[in-house]
Amino acid sequence: MKLPEQVYQFGFGARKVAIVGGVHGDEKVGVLVVEKLRTYLEGKTLTGTAFLIIGNPRAVELNKRFVDEDLNRLFHFEFDTKNPQTLEQKRALELAPVLEQCHFGVDLHSTIKPSVPFVYTKAGGERMKLARCFDVEYIVTTGTPTLNCLDGFIDRNPVDGQAFTVETGWHKDLEKVDGIFASVVEILNTLEVLESGVPPGKRKKPQELTTYLRVIVDHPSFRFTQELANFQRLPAGTVIAKSDLKEFRLDRDSVVLFPKSLLEVGKPAVTLAE
Repeated sequence: MKLPEQVYQFGFGARKVAIVGGVHGDEKVGVLVVEKLRTYLEGKTLTGTAFLIIGNPRAVELNKRFVDEDLNRLFHFEFDTKNPQTLEQKRALELAPVLEQCHFGVDLHSTIKPSVPFVYTKAGGERMKLARCFDVEYIVTTGTPTLNCLDGFIDRNPVDGQAFTVETGWHKDLEKVDGIFASVVEILNTLEVLESGVPPGKRKKPQELTTYLRVIVDHPSFRFTQELANFQRLPAGTVIAKSDLKEFRLDRDSVVLFPKSLLEVGKPAVTLAE
């Protein structure tokens, strides 16, 4: 198989892992980790296969989240796959043959707003063991993968794939590169894809949260009642948003995840966890 642009293969073993950075072009930590891994793996013998992937090279070059549309919302392939229209649609189709053969995947992202690093994953399987390789404050689990995202695509692939997203912190903070790199090397070692000889680093014991609701923008008048931040804790009864149609009142103590700055009707405004 001819590999797409900026997809690099190391090893030819049966167990295959994808390490992805730069799905959003302005999230540089993942890109720097992938580049550091390329240098590190040169000349090493792998017992499995590692695909190192720059998700959206053109967006990375432009330092933009995307060029035409968000690549991490296109892995449903509901567009015309025989006639892709945008750069990101074409890229999703290029990456699919690589991703669908991978048993594991780590998609490295950063947050739009300041945030502590965390792992976001579907519950179950070996994901939790692998997620604990990262020195993060939180591991956030969800019942089902996001169907249009890259990690969700690996979760649905024919080889019973397992994948998760690592949010490395605020996208302007590049101090996490070495720590994330060390954690990815540990994952390759844990999966017996690479025998690194590198001992695990010291890590926090992360708190585990579970998502229970995505609040969807229901009307152009939708607005938050206060500025929300990742991992902000709010008590039951708090009204977090209002629109001309309803108010959104918490029915339980909740933790805020992924509050959006840009609100679009029919799209998630915020995710709630407990």
